[in-house]
Amino acid sequence: MPILKVFTRDIVDRRTYPSALAHSIHFAVSAGEGEPEPLNYNYGILYPKAEISPEDTILERGAMEPRVARFGKSVYFLADFVDPDGKNLAPDKVYLWRTDDFSSYSDLGLTDKSTLPFDIKNAGDSLNITLPELSALLNRFSKLRFSHIELPGSVKKSELENLCAKVVYSDGSYDEKPVSWKISEDGKSASGRILQDKYPYSSACGWADPVIYKYRGSWYYLATDDNTGDVGLYIRKADTVAGLFEDNEPSLILPYDEKRDFIQTFWAPEFHEIGGELYILMAIGGKQWSPHSHMIKYKGEGSLLEESSWEEPVRVVRADLSDLAPGKITLDMTYFEISGKHYLCWSQRRFNPDSGSMLYIAETNEKTPWILKSEPILLSRPLLGWENQSGTVNNEGPYPLFVGKDLWLTYSGGAAGGYSYVVGYLRLKTGSDPLDPENWEKSVCPESSSVMFGDREGPAHNSFFVGDDGKTYFACHAQRIGEDNRRNTSITRLQISSSGRPILGLEPNDDLPEEMSEVRIEVRG
Repeated sequence: MPILKVFTRDIVDRRTYPSALAHSIHFAVSAGEGEPEPLNYNYGILYPKAEISPEDTILERGAMEPRVARFGKSVYFLADFVDPDGKNLAPDKVYLWRTDDFSSYSDLGLTDKSTLPFDIKNAGDSLNITLPELSALLNRFSKLRFSHIELPGSVKKSELENLCAKVVYSDGSYDEKPVSWKISEDGKSASGRILQDKYPYSSACGWADPVIYKYRGSWYYLATDDNTGDVGLYIRKADTVAGLFEDNEPSLILPYDEKRDFIQTFWAPEFHEIGGELYILMAIGGKQWSPHSHMIKYKGEGSLLEESSWEEPVRVVRADLSDLAPGKITLDMTYFEISGKHYLCWSQRRFNPDSGSMLYIAETNEKTPWILKSEPILLSRPLLGWENQSGTVNNEGPYPLFVGKDLWLTYSGGAAGGYSYVVGYLRLKTGSDPLDPENWEKSVCPESSSVMFGDREGPAHNSFFVGDDGKTYFACHAQRIGEDNRRNTSITRLQISSSGRPILGLEPNDDLPEEMSEVRIEVRG
């Protein structure tokens, strides 16, 4: 019978696997005989929420002595609630989670042992599960891999030109890929090569927070330029996505300017079309270090590569034209539209004492999007261990992804520019008000992390684009193994799982191994 085992890990070090990660509930499964194999790349899955101090700072909290129990139609996970040193802070209570399907998990928080719906004596470090439950766990927390290719047994010659290969993955999801076909001399068969766009890592060295955008038939690239100390706003242009990284000299459109007090922190620029107009959203700081969100509007004519084609940057303000966040910094602003309404989401932080960076959201105006229409609402705070460790307490870099009618808002947490930098989701329930934080579901664990990749670390602060091949791509920055704060652009394909969940960071060899790209088929007629 399949078995689920729960456990915690030993602390490795502050950079790689500190207490905030090690003190979380990890899963391992076995289909029968043999030792259980860790899920989720042996990365923690369930994290208790941190506590907030009277000074409004975040106090790291963890889970130890994890247990699991079945009661009725639900499975419960429980653990001791501990500080970074492993001290139990609530001996009469346990931290509690519940799942009904092994795909989604409800955080029930600290719960008195006397009020648990089951006898705590029946909870242990392992649980017998069913085959469907095992399948749900594997689909949710195991690496997505290429499985096989499906083609019809034969096709008519006239059908060959538009025939794609159905590439199937380990969870049963698939992707239709074009094939370059060549008919044999006798006309009875055809050989083909499955085509897929690949972008080698790293595509741009020293460029972080990448955004790739198609506008009026050309491709453009925006990013934070670490090579200049994050000073200046640069744009690249090409006919193809690959061309953006082929000896492409960037053009400076917003330079260092003491008169306008544009001095530092030219951070995280993004292209967005709002009300039919093209804008760049970004943070800029002056002589005094204090980045703030700005918008730059394209005049509608002239090259995007020319400074003269852009209007003067304007600072984002509240509806009454007052400061967006008095005494705080704002950055990483993004935009999306739902049901005809327009929204901005950004990262905001207060220092002395440090609140940690938090995500805020507000409705804005289509015609003057730099002027908010509603009050800012706190959307997310880095309360989970994977968001607040390695010396960084982060919720930043939000970016929207629509899958059907659902909005999956990605954001980054952990050590920016380090090994533990990761991406999570905030999923908006279909048809719900984005300004109500209760309508958003946060990822229980990272969706993109260093353990997912073989040649890069810290894959986070991302955007998405749809390539000329019609596929959606996940663009982020990462660093070569062991090279913290040397941020480079990374591009991999996005795959939608069989359950409808976007899977980030599908590396080319997991997408389609090179040795499987050659196919043959019989031709009739």
